[in-house]
Amino acid sequence: MKKLVTSLMLMVTLPIHATTMCAANDTVAIVLDPSINLTKISNGSSTWQVRGSYGTLYGISACLSTNKNQAKGGTVARLSDTNPNTNETKLVVGGEQNGKYCWCRLTHPALSRWTFLWDVQSAHGGSFACRSVCASDCSIYSDAIMRAGLFGSIGSDSGGN
Repeated sequence: MKKLVTSLMLMVTLPIHATTMCAANDTVAIVLDPSINLTKISNGSSTWQVRGSYGTLYGISACLSTNKNQAKGGTVARLSDTNPNTNETKLVVGGEQNGKYCWCRLTHPALSRWTFLWDVQSAHGGSFACRSVCASDCSIYSDAIMRAGLFGSIGSDSGGN
């Protein structure tokens, strides 16, 4: 009888699983799901905004001289680039106009790594300069691959640059 009671107790407690999420008081937790489509709201010369069912997301863009061997959605922490005019290499902060490769970064509600979008000239048939379309491209062409790169890189050494 003891074995039967012990076996029943184990069967009752074994399949119980729980998830704990800790959040400070007066904070909001948001699940950023890359499968949820976003709608462009606006963009500036190097800033962009999109809206999803979970709220408005804000980001910045940069036109760099390299894609750092990344495919669309690939991310880089502490991204740097060389200005072709001065030959000086600096950390990317947003707004750079060094080349034809468009990079996007989520800045709100959380900070992501820099995420590679594409070669603007190849994507637009060579007719557009990166600086004129990169921010807009970050918001318009934010498909599941890009969203997965942006959302998946949050908190993974994305602080700083």
